[in-house]
Amino acid sequence: MKITILGCGVIGFKYFGPYDGHDIMSLITILKKLRVSNGPKLLHVLTQKGRGYAPAEKDPIRWHAVPKFNLKVGIPPNKTSSTQTYSTIFGNWLCDTAKKDKKLIVITPAMREGSGLVKFSKKYPHQYFDVAIAEQHSVTFAAGLAIGGYKPIVAIYSTFLQRAYDQIIHDVAIQNLSVLFAIDRAGIVGPDGPTHQGALDLSYLRCIPNMIIMTPSDENECRLMLYTGYHQSGPTAVRYPKGYGIGVKFTNLYQIPLGKSVTLRKGKNIAILNFGVLLVQANVVAHELNATLIDMRFVKPLDKILLKKVAMSHRAIITLEENVIMGGAGSAVNEFLMYHKLLIPVLNIGLPDYFIAQDKTKLTSAMEYGLCNGGKRLRAFLVYQVGKLLRIPKKNLDNIAAAIECIHAYSLIHDDLPAMDNGNFRRGMPACHIKYGEHLAILAGDALQTLAFHILSSIDMTNVSSVKRIKIISILANAIGGNGMCLGQFLDLETQGLGVIELTIALHYVYNTPIDYLIWDVGHQAYPHKIITGRRDRITSIRKKNGLHPFPFREESKYDVLSVGHSSTSISAGLGIAVTAEKEGKNRKVVCVIGDGAITAGMAFEAMNHAGDIKSNLLIILNDNAMSISENVGALHKQNSNYFLTNNLLSILKKNSQKIFNKIPKLKKIIKKIGLNLNKIFSNETLFEKLGFKYFGPYDGHDIMSLITILKKLRVSNGPKLLHVLTQKGRGYAPAEKDPIRWHAVPKFNLKVGIPPNKTSSTQTYSTIFGNWLCDTAKKDKKLIVITPAMREGSGLVKFSKKYPHQYFDVAIAEQHSVTFAAGLAIGGYKPIVAIYSTFLQRAYDQIIHDVAIQNLSVLFAIDRAGIVGPDGPTHQGALDLSYLRCIPNMIIMTPSDENECRLMLYTGYHQSGPTAVRYPKGYGIGVKFTNLYQIPLGKSVTLRKGKNIAILNFGVLLVQANVVAHELNATLIDMRFVKPLDKILLKKVAMSHRAIITLEENVIMGGAGSAVNEFLMYHKLLIPVLNIGLPDYFIAQGNQTEIRKSLGLDSKGIRKKIENWLNGSF
Repeated sequence: MKITILGCGVIGFKYFGPYDGHDIMSLITILKKLRVSNGPKLLHVLTQKGRGYAPAEKDPIRWHAVPKFNLKVGIPPNKTSSTQTYSTIFGNWLCDTAKKDKKLIVITPAMREGSGLVKFSKKYPHQYFDVAIAEQHSVTFAAGLAIGGYKPIVAIYSTFLQRAYDQIIHDVAIQNLSVLFAIDRAGIVGPDGPTHQGALDLSYLRCIPNMIIMTPSDENECRLMLYTGYHQSGPTAVRYPKGYGIGVKFTNLYQIPLGKSVTLRKGKNIAILNFGVLLVQANVVAHELNATLIDMRFVKPLDKILLKKVAMSHRAIITLEENVIMGGAGSAVNEFLMYHKLLIPVLNIGLPDYFIAQDKTKLTSAMEYGLCNGGKRLRAFLVYQVGKLLRIPKKNLDNIAAAIECIHAYSLIHDDLPAMDNGNFRRGMPACHIKYGEHLAILAGDALQTLAFHILSSIDMTNVSSVKRIKIISILANAIGGNGMCLGQFLDLETQGLGVIELTIALHYVYNTPIDYLIWDVGHQAYPHKIITGRRDRITSIRKKNGLHPFPFREESKYDVLSVGHSSTSISAGLGIAVTAEKEGKNRKVVCVIGDGAITAGMAFEAMNHAGDIKSNLLIILNDNAMSISENVGALHKQNSNYFLTNNLLSILKKNSQKIFNKIPKLKKIIKKIGLNLNKIFSNETLFEKLGFKYFGPYDGHDIMSLITILKKLRVSNGPKLLHVLTQKGRGYAPAEKDPIRWHAVPKFNLKVGIPPNKTSSTQTYSTIFGNWLCDTAKKDKKLIVITPAMREGSGLVKFSKKYPHQYFDVAIAEQHSVTFAAGLAIGGYKPIVAIYSTFLQRAYDQIIHDVAIQNLSVLFAIDRAGIVGPDGPTHQGALDLSYLRCIPNMIIMTPSDENECRLMLYTGYHQSGPTAVRYPKGYGIGVKFTNLYQIPLGKSVTLRKGKNIAILNFGVLLVQANVVAHELNATLIDMRFVKPLDKILLKKVAMSHRAIITLEENVIMGGAGSAVNEFLMYHKLLIPVLNIGLPDYFIAQGNQTEIRKSLGLDSKGIRKKIENWLNGSF
């Protein structure tokens, strides 16, 4: 409840409570009082779940989500199966392992009961952490535990793991940390519907380098794989289904050799390769067809020796998995066979490329039930009261009041869900999920949220102008989303390093690094840290090939505790490390340095909420320079100062506050009119103290002696602490102090001249082309809305934001909110475009699936920095997006090969009726002329050159290199343009008229565009050798784009060499 109540103060609510929610007279009394009071208020009432039904009151956990039962008997029906559920097997294995190994730590994001952890949590409470609904924090917290020498296991549902996709990549896999992901509810889940099916995890995990993935076929194999994964030195995933095992006997535990399969039956002609829990069904079919049956067990790595033998001894292969076919286990088999020219027909059987449909009548009914059975209309009432105060006609407020009530009802429906407050009743009636099931309740809540924006966008134009309508939508969006709660700007200003010189020196002077751990968030401000930790002589090599990493990197220095590059990860990892130090009895201190932009992102608050709860010895340093890349925006930023005040400054502020208000007559009148008490504005308790932290500051971040004094004091102080320091970006270099935005991420320049170098290319960057296309389109279409999560400059949106401010939303560091906000705009009849970097789109993966794709909403994703990015290194390469997007049903994906094609694809995507992605690279185009805009027919490719024997299928910006190779080899060259849908007619013709196919893309090969071609050819039994050329299965270090492409063999010479070696059999 800590965050909920705290949030009220941050967004300006008066708090009342807690009150007994079952004392009707006291409720009436307080409600009468609140009815006549002004301003936003929150009433906190305490209720009892299952109130009025004794058995449910006594044991609410047992009475969670029970099927039909006899009300008089009052006993939930017992399970009838004699076998154990996979969740129970997991929980029992944990208990057995924890007996022998105190290094085992289990983390779950509010899924204790569902993941089978009740027994473990009671038996081993010091090895168990429930971090609440904080999937992102759970993964990065696990990374910190692994760095501290422990063995963390993240217990999570497949559908919820999507929410932490970026953390799996950025905080675990890049650093190759030993974290075991126990993925429950993988595959078909059942009654919870499309939002909860675990249909995609094999596809979106397989493309991540360093990842081991196992798929048990029964409960004993599940135990063996958990044991095997627990003993690996890198990230491992074991995915198992909801429900019961098949009753096999348990063996002694042992480690399965990595990638080793088991042949269960030898047959003829056909081989069935099973991945996971469909083995029973596969066994029946194998006997009926006299087929060979193999339990593959591993999706990554595959049993390559076995695959070669099977391909050479059978006439056809069938792959079987409970995951979408696109990019899944069967796709991995295709990739291997194609590469080795093992030409055998393969049928991939798995889940289809669509979301399971729901009954729209039931959904509407659930929405109506949730709305009518939800709140007490207090928020709608407040809207009308404010209108009365401001003399606004009531009819002009109807839509606004209705929209706010929809938002409130949506929040209540979700609050009642088992994963949250687990409430079975709402106002004496069954909660929405009790009446309609969890799947419909979730969808009803989501639909009400987006309906709110539809209602606002439908305001009668005769009463409210379109500009004001967009403004109203903006206010509500900011209040419920990133600008209200997840506010912040990406802390990504290179010159910020100049702002933390004194702080860096003081930290290393006071703390015994590297024994004490110093963790930097994002890492742009860590340049001084690199200089004073033995890397001064190499600092000029930073961001270059084979040079220093642009951010702290574990493999580079013992002083770099955590590899970073994305924002808001430091506190979660630092907390994990602090916990390990306490468990080991080490006197190690942990310090996290985070900026004022990054700290306001949701993940940082998840971590602070957890840290304040468990009281770990952790110091957070808030580096506050009032700006990230651009100026900070949002409601929380505007109110920050109230919450950062200390007792020392409070009296000064109170003394001068009246003078301030006297200079603003309008504000003074409003304050008097509503009777606002200034003493209550300036609370003695800071935001961070409410989260359980001791707050110190603010301090001058450039006064090194005062910093040393306070740091010495804090080093010997216990518990969670936050030190607030005020710094100036670009400190000491006048040009950077004056214009920090222009001085973001500049290359080498003349220090004396003080002017960043101008770009020398005569062509435009893809970002500029995107921004210009937006401006041209917005002239004609006022429905166009652009959303960016704190990437205005980088995404080429400065011109657009100034020219069309009412069609532009910077939602700050809130990637998740940006996508769901776009969903609401789409439902409201607008045409949203999410402008985002490929690497940051990972952070909103669940929202793409849950809030856009399932509902097939018209949202265009303009994905910048796709492919090789260059100097920013492995955390920023856009290497995975084709793989993790292609497996999502309803998604259209386009890959332009030049700047004109980029414009055409943006235009095409903008006019689609479902989700569309256009991915384009960092940097300049090749100088082609622009044509008039037109819609490209979906899936239609272009044949650029006709050759013989070899066909090169190009996806994206490697077309120039592909063209050189095609001429040298006299090969056919095709610009495929679409990854999804493919040009199937063209593919059939090419396969029947050539002897080999080469696919070319700037994305990892696993699950990418080439993999899509493999799947199609295999399914249609078009047996032609295919070489997939793309990015490798490892994380790519920094360097410039040309250098990296050359080193990976993606320049024209490298591509030709790969093709010739493959054709000649040199793999």
